[in-house]
Amino acid sequence: AGAWPFLLYALTGFAGLLAEQGFEKYVTLLTGATASGAAVVIFSYFLGFAAGSALAGTLLERGVIRRPLRTYGTLEFLVGVSCVGFAYGFHRALGVLAPLQGQLAAPVAKFLARFAFGSILVLPTATLMGASFPLVAHVVDRDDESGGRRWARAYAVNLLGSLCGVAAFALLSWLQLPPVVWFATGFAAAGGSQLRISSPQGEVRARYLALCGNVYLGATVPALASRIMAVATYIVATEPLGAERARRLIANNAAVSDMNWVLDYFRRSADHRLLFGGRVNYSGFSSFDAPSATRARMLAVFPQLKDVRIDYAWGGDVDITLNRAPHFGRLAPNIYFLQGFSGHGIALTGIAGKLVAEAIAGIAARFDVFARIAHRSFPGGAALRRPALVLAMLYYRLRDLL
Repeated sequence: AGAWPFLLYALTGFAGLLAEQGFEKYVTLLTGATASGAAVVIFSYFLGFAAGSALAGTLLERGVIRRPLRTYGTLEFLVGVSCVGFAYGFHRALGVLAPLQGQLAAPVAKFLARFAFGSILVLPTATLMGASFPLVAHVVDRDDESGGRRWARAYAVNLLGSLCGVAAFALLSWLQLPPVVWFATGFAAAGGSQLRISSPQGEVRARYLALCGNVYLGATVPALASRIMAVATYIVATEPLGAERARRLIANNAAVSDMNWVLDYFRRSADHRLLFGGRVNYSGFSSFDAPSATRARMLAVFPQLKDVRIDYAWGGDVDITLNRAPHFGRLAPNIYFLQGFSGHGIALTGIAGKLVAEAIAGIAARFDVFARIAHRSFPGGAALRRPALVLAMLYYRLRDLL
């Protein structure tokens, strides 16, 4: 057989390593880019290798396979076909599997479902790969009169092929090529399914979608709307106070908020004004005189400003969750949402943007920390949820006064 088995075994190691990386990129869309994603692929790889090797070895012993190299070539062709089929069919399969795992509430059950689904997707190709090993080994061993040295060399070139795969993977990362460049036996020649977002003004197509509209999404996504509530909050800015008078208000120039449930917050501006905010309207009615109410709160904290006029006042709706924790997650493997900042958006929105970018790039561990926070819908349904909130906040406002 000459050098052919060694060359084939080296190519098997090369393609197998790149295919493993490609599988992991895809499977993390189902499991999240955490240890579980890598565990699914590694488990499925070794299970498939074992099953395929056992099957091929049995067929060789029984004489069913008479031409190992031809059978090897056929198997490698089928590996390539299965990889291309996997890439083209993955997102459709994901559309079926993701809702099924979404019905499971318990973290352990959800993890087991993801593990099982991911294994089912990877196992067919891994089994075909495993079946190729005994075929090459049979050819190498058949005429080996070197006391096993030919097999040692075959194993060494297989490992060398894998190392070349690692080098290729590192090169792709270093060149910052897009994920579609993964090329193990045509594996990632297929792109993912596209999303289509339509509006009266036009249409956008994309592979990923991040929903970041908070309460301004309205009824666009009913599944998200029930988990947040719109509340109006306001800020006023005084006339310039002068450097000395502004410094007497907040000597260390810190941004301040109190510890009340319905809190006030304030700071100095660069042009020596006082910015004061915090009056919240839970009723949903726009007739609320926000500037006057916010100024009254400002004077309760800084009575020495009673002679100061208000130059600017503005406000808008922010979203709150029932537990006041941010609400991040996925509606589908390629549809992310970020909402429920509950008045902490200045700090959290920057973090959220970084985390969702990481998740889309395939590193979802930090995003999933937030996604695991449990959230409930506001009680009362569409008709009574806001009156219930007003009553609840009245209770907490009375506690603040006490």
